[in-house]
Amino acid sequence: MRIWLLSAAGALASLALWEQLPSLFYLPLAALPALAPWRYSRATTHALSGLAVGFIWATLSGHAMLAQRLPLALEGHDLLVRGYLSELPRDIELPDGSLLRRFELTLSEARPASGGERLTLKRVRLSWYGGPALLPGERWQLKVRLKRPRSTGSPGVPDREAQYLSRGIAATGYVRDHPCNQRIEGIAVSAWHHRLRHAVGQRLAARQSGASGGLLSALVNGDRRGVSVADRNLLERTGTIHLLAISGLHITLVAGLFFYLAQGVARLLIYPLHWRPAPIWGALMALAGAGSYAALAGFSLPTQRALVMVSIVIAAQLWRRRASRGVGLCLALLTVLALDPLAGHSASFWLSFIAVGALMLVLEGEFGRLWRFVRAQFAVTLALMLPLGQLLGAVPLISPLANALAIPLVSCLVVPAALLGTATLFLWPPGGELLLRFAELVSTLLLTALGALPTPTWHPPRWSWPVLGMAAIGIVSVLHWQRLLLGGALLLPLLWIPPSADSALRISVLDVGQGLAVLAETKGHALLYDSGPAYRGGYSSARSVILPFLRHRGLRHIDALVISHADRDHAGGTTTLLDSIPITQLWRGEPLPEVASGQACRAGQHWRWDGVDFSFLHPLESGEGNDQSCVLLISTGEHHILLPGDISATIEASLASQLPAPIDVLIAPHHGSGSSSSAALIAATQPSHVVFSRAANNSFGHPNPAVVQRYLAVGSILWDTAMHGTLQFHWPTVQQAMVEVRAFRHQYRRYWHSIAQ
Repeated sequence: MRIWLLSAAGALASLALWEQLPSLFYLPLAALPALAPWRYSRATTHALSGLAVGFIWATLSGHAMLAQRLPLALEGHDLLVRGYLSELPRDIELPDGSLLRRFELTLSEARPASGGERLTLKRVRLSWYGGPALLPGERWQLKVRLKRPRSTGSPGVPDREAQYLSRGIAATGYVRDHPCNQRIEGIAVSAWHHRLRHAVGQRLAARQSGASGGLLSALVNGDRRGVSVADRNLLERTGTIHLLAISGLHITLVAGLFFYLAQGVARLLIYPLHWRPAPIWGALMALAGAGSYAALAGFSLPTQRALVMVSIVIAAQLWRRRASRGVGLCLALLTVLALDPLAGHSASFWLSFIAVGALMLVLEGEFGRLWRFVRAQFAVTLALMLPLGQLLGAVPLISPLANALAIPLVSCLVVPAALLGTATLFLWPPGGELLLRFAELVSTLLLTALGALPTPTWHPPRWSWPVLGMAAIGIVSVLHWQRLLLGGALLLPLLWIPPSADSALRISVLDVGQGLAVLAETKGHALLYDSGPAYRGGYSSARSVILPFLRHRGLRHIDALVISHADRDHAGGTTTLLDSIPITQLWRGEPLPEVASGQACRAGQHWRWDGVDFSFLHPLESGEGNDQSCVLLISTGEHHILLPGDISATIEASLASQLPAPIDVLIAPHHGSGSSSSAALIAATQPSHVVFSRAANNSFGHPNPAVVQRYLAVGSILWDTAMHGTLQFHWPTVQQAMVEVRAFRHQYRRYWHSIAQ
């Protein structure tokens, strides 16, 4: 049984790695090995049949998910849609004082506004600038403009396309101003739990909450918008950030409370025991309690996984079957993947199952309660060390102590008091307020205690797969077989620190959409040129792309940040970077409205790092506009990289005589605009590689077709971040003649990725 479950789950999880979906025509062939006439061993037969079932289900699921996406031909066209709000809408206040409404709409009908066949779209994510107040469950008719979700293709950055596909979101877009936009009578019954969440959120917001009121809202209905940045950072530094997510810990807690409460009540009554024993009543109520809490949290994906795992345990109780823990975990794994085949693409999915598996390894024997608790804390910390180190680039060393303090307080006091207080708030407000005040008091004391703890953090290197495999065996040896010497020996390679850099110079052009961010790394230094775009709705590529990429590269600080000029597509993430990572030197081409510090870049400024020369060629004096861009030349003797910002053809002509030729890598000025990349610049530089940093289907038409032809005419190799994702050019040694190029979307191609235009 366990072999079949693991084989089927493995085939389903592999869906997250497929570059292309197999044709449905070949599906019957998948079952042939398991049905072949020759005899296998029982274990082999189970493994083959599990693989066949998992492969067939994964293929069918993949085709079904792709069929619901917006057709590429309708991107940028107006559509007329009808549906209901299927999530809590989010209101964002813009700098001009207006509101941006963001919401998800489950569609009952979608057609091109100009007429045409009905589309199969099921769910879309929309923005409505200055729209009216919205409530979950409301039905609306709207005129919208949509596009397929696209993720920025960068190492270390979550794949947004996979996330949206997993959630069934077919497209994203915005509402167009039109008289046909109107609310339709009636409320969607299927959105009842979101109506409940909204009512709970309104009631919690109406009361005078304390400093930890946002934490209570996150624990009650999964709304984490009220958690302050300082509290979030504190929880991250202490390794307790998982307490903000309503997942396995909280769902299991509520299920256990309902189980023991219902079982106790049932044992006091005579009549129900004639029909069903008390444990059955407890199991039924535990399932109801866990389901209700999951609904209150909006049935988020982590909550769904936790509910599935709890439901399997409860089902075994109802059917009076005592399945082994391993079989139960494998069954939960398969069920979650069957419901969401792309769950394997989520980091939280693996973290949840690794943590549960670690607990199963150490809690099988009989131990004292204190010793069991200590072993559990140690097991989870040790098991999560590898994935957290690889995903986040940091392992909080204080995490075991912090969790030993936080988990009991949150599980036994804060969550029960917050849930009971919220329910009581609707029936008896004074009693509910008293319970919520108690939960806030405990939360405040907990945050104060966590803030008083030292927060040493281990920043591990990027481990190779052989080292990770040895460490995984070592962790199992320590936790399960209790072979401390063997496990310790297998874990030792984790402490080996590789060389600080694998190349003399590495240039990474990040995929930040319509903007620019370039990271230059030498053996011991790092320079970031531009900070990518930021938008009115709150999106910042610095937080979403640049910082995760820096963690992926193992960088803890930046020696120099160069902001070419003040346009938002180049300087939008500057304040985020300054607040998030140590930066030694800030250079800027023109004054930045939100940053008072920094030194103006001027032609003639020069420095050398690890044998690599950095020189500013422009501007000569202060000014404003695109032509004030810092023009940076990076040289390693024979190799040259030019970063010109958004300078125009006029400035290009004035710099032509100063530029070396050939230029190995040229970042196309102004994203390939027709006002730049003049014939004079191209003739002077003869670039070998040219990079267009831009967004797919951008409204500016970048890159200009005439510009593309000019580069092709001199034999340049053209690269495009919208098509190729993040591009990395690196020279292992200064003397190496040829540059090595890596395009992220070439290395990391998945079947759901859309082809950029």
